[in-house]
Amino acid sequence: MLDPVSSFATFTGMIDMATSFLREFLASSDWQQMQDLLREAVDAPILWVVSSSGRSMQRFDDRYPELCQLIRASAEGLRRCRNSHHARFQEVKRTGQPVVSACYCGLVGFALPLILDNEITGVAGGCHNRAESPITMEKCAELSTACDVDLKEVMTHAKNIKHMPKVEQRRFLSALSMLTGTTSLLMKWMNRLFLTLNLEDQYAAKLSSLSEIGKLAASELDWREMLKTITGKTKALLGVNACSVYILDQQHQELILSATDGLPAAAVGQRIKVGEGITGRVAQTRAAVAVEDAARDPRIKPFRIAARTGERRRSYRSILSVPLIAQDRLVGIIDVRTFQPKAWAQTDVNFLSIIAEQIAGIIEKDKFRMEIGRDLEAAMYIQAKLLPDSLPEINGYDLAVLIVPNSEVGGDYYDFIPLDEGRLGIVVADVSGKGIGAAILMASTQGLVNAHARREVGTKNTIFSINTDLCESTEPEKFVTMFYGILDAKTDVLTYTNAGHNHPFVYRASRGKPLCLPEALDAGGTVLGMIKDTEYSEGSVRLASGDILVLYSDGVTEARNQDGDLFGVERLHGIVHRYIEENRDSLTAQQLLDQIYGAARDFSSSISLTDDLTIVVLLSTGGSKHNEESEIC
Repeated sequence: MLDPVSSFATFTGMIDMATSFLREFLASSDWQQMQDLLREAVDAPILWVVSSSGRSMQRFDDRYPELCQLIRASAEGLRRCRNSHHARFQEVKRTGQPVVSACYCGLVGFALPLILDNEITGVAGGCHNRAESPITMEKCAELSTACDVDLKEVMTHAKNIKHMPKVEQRRFLSALSMLTGTTSLLMKWMNRLFLTLNLEDQYAAKLSSLSEIGKLAASELDWREMLKTITGKTKALLGVNACSVYILDQQHQELILSATDGLPAAAVGQRIKVGEGITGRVAQTRAAVAVEDAARDPRIKPFRIAARTGERRRSYRSILSVPLIAQDRLVGIIDVRTFQPKAWAQTDVNFLSIIAEQIAGIIEKDKFRMEIGRDLEAAMYIQAKLLPDSLPEINGYDLAVLIVPNSEVGGDYYDFIPLDEGRLGIVVADVSGKGIGAAILMASTQGLVNAHARREVGTKNTIFSINTDLCESTEPEKFVTMFYGILDAKTDVLTYTNAGHNHPFVYRASRGKPLCLPEALDAGGTVLGMIKDTEYSEGSVRLASGDILVLYSDGVTEARNQDGDLFGVERLHGIVHRYIEENRDSLTAQQLLDQIYGAARDFSSSISLTDDLTIVVLLSTGGSKHNEESEIC
């Protein structure tokens, strides 16, 4: 493969070569497209760009998340924020790779190198409005004190910041790596085209195609559709008769024709042994091959594949073939062909090499997606197996349950545990993270709940024991929120402990009486798995005839609409009260559950639910002799 021609410095004649080119590049519309691409792919803006010497080249102070803007308003906060940026700048210069790490404020910060001809000419960085780990009360207090900012303001901004699980951090770093590669190729191509091409329209067309291919690489399209599009664009821009992509079957050491524009459709799927013919030889040597005229080249045999034009077949005479290499591994081949002999120019080789790097990145990204897909499939299987097969029948009560996993499989979990003397354990929990990690933590938590619920006396002792075990067996950043209650159907008393979970509510709905304010079940303590030897309290509530207990996960109250508004507990209260008022003589748990879920779904109809959603409704029907109508408001 031929190397780049020379640097942009030769073209400009300026002394500070790298900085001059970087300034030109940052002023281009293509750099803006790269920023848009990052924002579309992972919702993270570029906030600053500096040269390799540390000179500020671009700043976008208005793009910082609200928490950052609050912290940076003070001199001390600004100093600490800049120190975080500088640490990532130094790490990128040291490694030459994108870096993701926590900012001082707790949000996920990032930096990526801007590379031209294997040299770092600059570093771009920014911040994601997600936290590497949950922003605790202690962290909020630290920020408030250090930066002389009102604690309530810090907490207001911090409470809306979501935690970024490890699997999302991997995906984020993958997107940054893709952008780094795309930007490097774009800079290289800009540099090269200014030198070797004098036609501005040709330069603009090829540069535009590279930008489009970069966007394809970061999109969610099926990779086969991407390759079809790329082969078509490459064929048109190089003025050839065919462009094809072969993917390596590592197990059988064969190249499979996976996409083509110009070869017969019947050829798709054809296999070529590594080492066989031109394509196989490129795969074997991992070096580009350019053939001007196959009929006169003694190294090769005539092409196997010919194009059908009308009723006659034409053989290809010229071929340029380039390996697809990702992370130093061969993943396939791209080649272009013409019917007539062609002397391939340096720019042809360079352009196809850049496209090859893009395609290799697309294939690697698809493999990553498949890995994540397998993880999610396993996680969904685990989650489904952990949930009860059927609901228990409770004398004097009507029960309904719904769990709606989101597309990434979060950690919502519920269970019903039969205990002695006809009592029933009720569990609703939410484990941190998503995917296979959350599913494994969920499985571990379920095992602990079942073990300790049958061994311990009372809910607070059960929760204490679960917390102790989780603190000893899980990573520091992992935690579980849990509501654990024991319903005694003989006395209609629910004893409970709430470990940092959304407060369930009891709605008093006795016939012929005004509705009471909902009663929050908030006795308990902090989340599980974070602080060992934490003491928990215990609460109790008597459920009279017509009373309704609603348990839920944050997927209900934290559902958002297109304006970013939360569904919230007030809307939940309104739905329950309205249902009670309209159906006092015919209340059912399932109907109320449907009303709650329907309202949350309709509220966020324009966007997908971002978390698992769990609802448990327990309605007292008055079947127990102790179950009289409520006298208390």
